[in-house]
Amino acid sequence: ATLVDGVDEVVALVERMLPPRLDDPGRIGALAFETLLMAVLGTVLAAIASIPLAFMAARNTTPHPVVYAMARAIITFCRAMPDLLFAVLFVRALGIGVLPGILALALHSICMLGKLFADAIEQTDPGPREAVRSTGVGYFREMINAVVPQVVPSWIGTFIYRVDINLR
Repeated sequence: ATLVDGVDEVVALVERMLPPRLDDPGRIGALAFETLLMAVLGTVLAAIASIPLAFMAARNTTPHPVVYAMARAIITFCRAMPDLLFAVLFVRALGIGVLPGILALALHSICMLGKLFADAIEQTDPGPREAVRSTGVGYFREMINAVVPQVVPSWIGTFIYRVDINLR
């Protein structure tokens, strides 16, 4: 019954949308630029947050099996939730605006990037890690000097792909 009662509102929405009005190109350009910035900023925040998650979720770099299981569980949970659900939650908590959109895109992207970044880490060659470890460096320097240079090209491609997804 609610669906049938809302048909008038759907018709009114379609009438306002068609034909598209392009009478204010300045506003249209500003909103398009704002959308682009939301997608890029959400993806940048997600990339920064997903790097530690990826190292914890990769079998060959995780500090402990429990950490691995927890990181993979977080990734699986967030990937199962649609980004629209995150958007609704953030709009409800913060109100309508740019910030809820950025946070929703970032939260959903963290898990997708975390998984793909972790997969790239798992595919790295162990040789450079052994060479760096033989010099006596700690875990952090080993990751920076041996793993990161191997995964950066894959991470950049994944980041660009995610920006494209978030822009849509």
